[in-house]
Amino acid sequence: MILKNLIKSNVILFITCLTCCLSFNARGNNLDSLLTIEAELKNDTNRVNTLIKIADIYIEDNFVQTIKYSKKALRLARLLGYEKGTLNSLISLANAYDYIGRYS
Repeated sequence: MILKNLIKSNVILFITCLTCCLSFNARGNNLDSLLTIEAELKNDTNRVNTLIKIADIYIEDNFVQTIKYSKKALRLARLLGYEKGTLNSLISLANAYDYIGRYS
């Protein structure tokens, strides 16, 4: 009975570790894919949404890149008159500034 519980807990631990490793790897692949796609898109709402997704991925570890892509999305969204994109890029930009402590 004790051996059965030990095996069960080890299997659960292994699955948890495997899931974490795969999710970290998927983040990098997702970012690479989005950067490739963004370079090929025309200046439309899809590009704005892609830029915001890139900024949201970068917020975990690179605030400078988050700000860069959020501002890029904001400029394009305003140029297109895309209100939802403007709002989402402002939120992304505000989150980045919040993380670094620049509230003004």
